[in-house]
Amino acid sequence: MSQGAEQIRLAIGVFDSPSSLWRTVLALMDDGLMPEQFCLLTTAPTAAEISPPAGIDKDISDADRYRVSRLYEQVETWPESGNSRRIVATSGPLLNSLLKVQMADAASKNAGVSGEHMSEMLKQVRHGGLLLVIRSLSPAQQRLSTRALLDQSPHSVKTYDFAVSADQAQKRQG
Repeated sequence: MSQGAEQIRLAIGVFDSPSSLWRTVLALMDDGLMPEQFCLLTTAPTAAEISPPAGIDKDISDADRYRVSRLYEQVETWPESGNSRRIVATSGPLLNSLLKVQMADAASKNAGVSGEHMSEMLKQVRHGGLLLVIRSLSPAQQRLSTRALLDQSPHSVKTYDFAVSADQAQKRQG
């Protein structure tokens, strides 16, 4: 990895129901992941329907409801989400990383999440899916996150591990 590069390890899954989404998030938080390692993308109407505490199963404790609600402290509109089904994302360090990846030079071998994969995932979101992106701090944590997504999501799981240099991240901003 070159000097000044940021290592990005992502596991991305799509959920059909909020209960399996929240169970996955809580299980991973129990395993040591922090709220800032998660980013949820969904349509604005779906976000309103599933936001804590409404979208959380009644059998989840108040303490766990609070932990999940921390993901919803701030929500932003996903860039280029269009007007028909506005997509929102929980904001924080992971969203910032995703935006860096999106702005990275697509021709680079380190571009990360391909435009084709991102389009496919956003299509699932527009059809009511709940997209959960998890940033792992180590390969072991990425394996743990991937396993949790595979156990709870009925859809395929995508993983990425790449470096984004500071130059790549700022290339399209400047």
